[in-house]
Amino acid sequence: MHLISKFRGLWSEFTPVNADITLRLYKDAGPAQVVSYALALLFAVALLSNHANPSDIYLWLGAVTFCYLCRMLVTIGFNRKKTPTIHWLNRYRLATIMTGLLWAASIPLFYQPSNSVNQIGRASCRENI
Repeated sequence: MHLISKFRGLWSEFTPVNADITLRLYKDAGPAQVVSYALALLFAVALLSNHANPSDIYLWLGAVTFCYLCRMLVTIGFNRKKTPTIHWLNRYRLATIMTGLLWAASIPLFYQPSNSVNQIGRASCRENI
């Protein structure tokens, strides 16, 4: 319980340093999101050319597209207000967590069971652990 209360405290306190961090995060968010989405598109095209299951890839790409659209709307909303508060910082944090979870969900798409190179990579990872 102590860990949860500590985590809650970190997400609710807002200092001048957090205000500066919030301004910088949203200032640089646009180009970073465009590059990340371009990488997601390239990733999807590469997977489709590797004969992966297209429905899984389209589902993942749709979720990523929705996620980046939400992040873009949050960024536009902040840029209209330009008032760094704890709410904007937490929105950025949650959007980043959501994006990270979607990229983590793509791991099974990376490793196709029929690809021998992927099987060798997994075997070497298991040995190193």
